[in-house]
Amino acid sequence: MFRIFIILFLLFFSFWARAQNSIEIMVHDIFPAEGHLRLALYIESDEFLASEGMFKNKIVKVTGNSMKVTFDNIPNGTYSVSLYHDKNSNDTFDFNFIGMPLETYGFSNNVFHRFWAPNFEECAFYTEEDVAMSINLRR
Repeated sequence: MFRIFIILFLLFFSFWARAQNSIEIMVHDIFPAEGHLRLALYIESDEFLASEGMFKNKIVKVTGNSMKVTFDNIPNGTYSVSLYHDKNSNDTFDFNFIGMPLETYGFSNNVFHRFWAPNFEECAFYTEEDVAMSINLRR
């Protein structure tokens, strides 16, 4: 019985120890300083930018033109981040009548394409320790 307890303890501890990374994102160029930031963390390339494919997400009230947002307890792995500034807090990424974004957005690695969204691999980064990054919002 004692051996089973030790094995279970070691299994639990090894899982717990792996999930201690944090991803700190400094978001810049938030204008105007109102509404919400909506961030998504993806771990699967097949599900990148799909709402059902998010590994974790955060919704943060905007309090300034630059803000720090942190995802905690992240296991080692390859991730991508996408975010947008929901200026009017309507829970929707707004577009104009020809399909161009009306709200600013950004991706990890500051990948930007004017007419199409980047893919997972372009935005991907690996973490096996704490990560700090900076993302500039664009339209």
